[in-house]
Amino acid sequence: MTKIIGIFFIGMFMVILSCERQSNDRIGKAAEVNSKIISLASVDSAISDKLYLRLYDIYYIRKIALDILIEEELLSEEATNRNLSIDSLLAIEVYNKLTKSSIEELILNNNLQNGIPDSKHPGRVFDPTSFEGEEYLEEVFFRKTRSEFVESLKLKYKITSYLKPPLTKKIELENLLRYSLNDNSFSTKILIVSDFECPACRDSHNVLNELITKYNDKVSFYFTPFSNTVNYSMLFFECISNDSNSAIAYKSMFETVLESKIDYVSISKSLNKDIDQINDCIQKNEAASKKINQSIEILKTAGIVQTPTLIIDGRVYYGEFDILSISEYIDLNTKK
Repeated sequence: MTKIIGIFFIGMFMVILSCERQSNDRIGKAAEVNSKIISLASVDSAISDKLYLRLYDIYYIRKIALDILIEEELLSEEATNRNLSIDSLLAIEVYNKLTKSSIEELILNNNLQNGIPDSKHPGRVFDPTSFEGEEYLEEVFFRKTRSEFVESLKLKYKITSYLKPPLTKKIELENLLRYSLNDNSFSTKILIVSDFECPACRDSHNVLNELITKYNDKVSFYFTPFSNTVNYSMLFFECISNDSNSAIAYKSMFETVLESKIDYVSISKSLNKDIDQINDCIQKNEAASKKINQSIEILKTAGIVQTPTLIIDGRVYYGEFDILSISEYIDLNTKK
């Protein structure tokens, strides 16, 4: 199955390359007018976000295919250097490492003691000791071990990738309400557009928290609230936060949850604030409501339609919402 998927993506990759070569043999150039060059970068900066998404789809297909090709080259290089076939290399580094203790460790690390979720039937689980359970665990172990081995080869051999994701055009966000989540003196700035009452935002909080930790000494992070209308959580946050504790208040709003709802009482206690005084602040603070609403309208005008959204140095990030993909995008921009 893996080989079929690999062949499919490689085929897609070659078709894209072929089409691009036929339409544009000069990389970086889109057209020439009386010998004056119009670059692809100029075209990309002028396109709408909808067209950008299509460009990103092409990039993503290319990236999957490129990753497969790079992996094949790494395995081939390592096998040649060790006078082995690729199959023998994988047997030594991946398949022969399957043991009873390695499976037990996999179960423990992934909290699968009480059952393994059936991907084909949501809500159903099967016993780790059953035939289906053992088959699933072996597949996960081989996939994980192979991935770790390939990552080690990436460190061993020199790899230079020239495939880069397209950049969206910059959007104007003057007078936007934003709360600092760390040192704001860095040149690279990331704005987290989010809503405390949004389940998807809560699900992505761990990824963003890990991102802030990873780039805490390189990137300035900010938070701005966004929803269809001003809600209670936004006003609550406005009343409990200030320049010195906005990062702590931000984490508390996402992490202090009781039965899938924000535990406002516990948050107020943890910040040594009185819940009645906070509610009084919310009721009387019309200026805060107006300020948040104006900020929301600025984001809507800029084309923001969902949460969470990342805006990196004024450009909306449309990639995969995982630590590796976002880090790749950040690293590309910080190098520039």
